[in-house]
Amino acid sequence: MHYSMAKKALEYGKHVVCEKPCTTNYSKSKELFEIAEKHGLFFMEAQKMLFLPCINEVKKVIESGELGDITMVELSHSFPGDYNDWMYSKELGGGPLLSSGIYAIQLILKFFGDIDTINGEKCCTPDGVEWQYILSGKTKNGVLFVIKNSTKAILDNTAKIYGTKGYVEIPEYWKAKKAVYNFADKTQQIKEYPYKYEMVYEAMHIQNCIENSKLSSDVVTKDITLKGISAIESAKKSLSLV
Repeated sequence: MHYSMAKKALEYGKHVVCEKPCTTNYSKSKELFEIAEKHGLFFMEAQKMLFLPCINEVKKVIESGELGDITMVELSHSFPGDYNDWMYSKELGGGPLLSSGIYAIQLILKFFGDIDTINGEKCCTPDGVEWQYILSGKTKNGVLFVIKNSTKAILDNTAKIYGTKGYVEIPEYWKAKKAVYNFADKTQQIKEYPYKYEMVYEAMHIQNCIENSKLSSDVVTKDITLKGISAIESAKKSLSLV
């Protein structure tokens, strides 16, 4: 319902913030941006993770070279699948690939740039909706990644980013509050980023954009939204979910 409701709101002249993923495919997401641009309206995919202080600080550490050259990334996320009626409905875009896989995909895009290849395996319900999957691939700058999502198995719910001088662990990276740095000399640093409400940073950014008459976000950009849903579509083809 994201696409139809966002489209109607834009056509009525309203700025729109649409929860991730804003639609179920690339063409619909692209169309919403085009409608917003045509009417001079603000449009953004809501992706709270990209605004979190922990995520932004980890990005700075990666770019500083403290962990050396990053060569590999692991991301896992598990949750009970019955919290929403649409989770196991193929017609409604159900399955963890869209609902939580987008976190992993967009974190990779934010930290390491464009995705080059993506392949995977899945387990499905009798109706053909995935309830867990594993994806693997490589970014265009050579970082290997593995993404694991499950609505039944209990995973460690952590992003692990490995470099030639150390690695960082981000527990529950989609709502990150802590980063644990482990270095080659066996030392460890734990950095905490507490918050009361995880969406406050995103909300403040949206307010600032609209008050300053911006038509798009420079954090959750049109580019990261379209590249994110494009990677999801490639994953769906690999998993034979199309």
